[in-house]
Amino acid sequence: MKSYFILICLLLIVAYIESRDFNSDLISQASSKNIDFNEQTDLNCSKIQVVKDLEDTIFKDTVLPKPFKLEAICDCNNIIWHWGGVDKAKGYKINFVNDINSATNLFNEISFFQQKLASNKIYNLYVWAYNDSLISEALHIEAQTGVN
Repeated sequence: MKSYFILICLLLIVAYIESRDFNSDLISQASSKNIDFNEQTDLNCSKIQVVKDLEDTIFKDTVLPKPFKLEAICDCNNIIWHWGGVDKAKGYKINFVNDINSATNLFNEISFFQQKLASNKIYNLYVWAYNDSLISEALHIEAQTGVN
C-alpha cells in the first residue's frame, strides 16, 4: 500500500512538472508568434489525455474489480447469496458487516447458503474478491427473507 502511495505521488509530481513545462512552452510559442493562447487549448488537452492514458496503463493491473451481484434467493428462513466471479481473483471473503478484517474466507466459492434466519427481515452481505496482492472494494448485497 505504501509503495502504491509513493508511485501515485511520483506520477502526480511528474505530471505537474510536465504540464508546467508544456504550458510555459505554449505561452512562449504563442507570444513569439503573436498567437492567442486560447487557440492552443487542444494541445493542452492532448497532453492531459496522454497523462490519463499513462495512468490507465500503469494502474489497470493494480486494481481488482469488485464482484457483481447476480442474485439472492430468499424464502422464509434462508438466503442463497450468489455473486459473479472476478478475473484474476484467487478467492472471495464475506461478512455481514462492512469489515474485511473479520471476514470469512470462502476461497473460490461464488455463493453462500445462510439458514435459520428470522422471517421478514432484511439481511446484508459484503463480498470482497482477493488475490495474492490485491483486495477489491466490497460488493454490498441486501436481501429480505419472506413472511411465514
